[in-house]
Amino acid sequence: MRAGEAVETIQLDIYNHTVNLDTVIVTWLIIVASVIFLLIFKRYLGIIPGKLQTAVELAYEFFEEQADAMMGYEGREFVPIVFFIFITVLTFNWIGLLPSEVKAAGIPIFAPPTKDINTTAALALCTFMVFNYYGFKKKGVGYFLNFIHPAPEVAKSLPVFLIWVVIPLTVLFLILNIIELFARVLSLSIRLFGNVLGEHIVSAALILFTTVVLEIFVAAGILAYLLPLFVFLLGIITGIVQAFIFAMLTMTYISGAVAHYE
Repeated sequence: MRAGEAVETIQLDIYNHTVNLDTVIVTWLIIVASVIFLLIFKRYLGIIPGKLQTAVELAYEFFEEQADAMMGYEGREFVPIVFFIFITVLTFNWIGLLPSEVKAAGIPIFAPPTKDINTTAALALCTFMVFNYYGFKKKGVGYFLNFIHPAPEVAKSLPVFLIWVVIPLTVLFLILNIIELFARVLSLSIRLFGNVLGEHIVSAALILFTTVVLEIFVAAGILAYLLPLFVFLLGIITGIVQAFIFAMLTMTYISGAVAHYE
């Protein structure tokens, strides 16, 4: 990995629209590979789990515990979609741990899609659709009350002669809640993109530091092997943390969408 590779993309103009070709191809390769893996994995599921099945079940049970803490036992209904988002983001992050020099037709097939703001924005929009879908599914038309919360609660606490205050408050809360709703998409997109891109830039800088600056020291030979290993482990941890944060924020938004206010 060279400094600067983390921000390079292969662009293609289609009807005056710029498409990051490497991101699109890598994303679809991951999707196809994931579907094939899941079909194979499903065939080998057993009552006595193997190591991989045990790891997946432990991760899934962890998200069930988080759902129980946020929404009670009913929250387990949303765990499959949250867990799917976690695995998707994790796979997108971890693909960048493979050698970036491997290319097919000049396209790096191991470039992490999440280093592209378009991918993280698409993932954020998926989360946006998910929690709004469950909100409408659970509450129907009543879900629109979420957009003026907490105006109804404020109205209940006001004396009769001040009830007129509810009208401007309702408009104010409506505007603020809509802004907050779309701010979630923006924050999810930028947070994931910034952390993944930052991790790759830091990794490239560390490797460059080792290969260029430390060549004058005797210990450089050892560090040249140890530092890439450290960078690799850092990428594993960062990928898990970012995927976990994204999934937990999704669960938090679902919890808020389906919550019944007293």
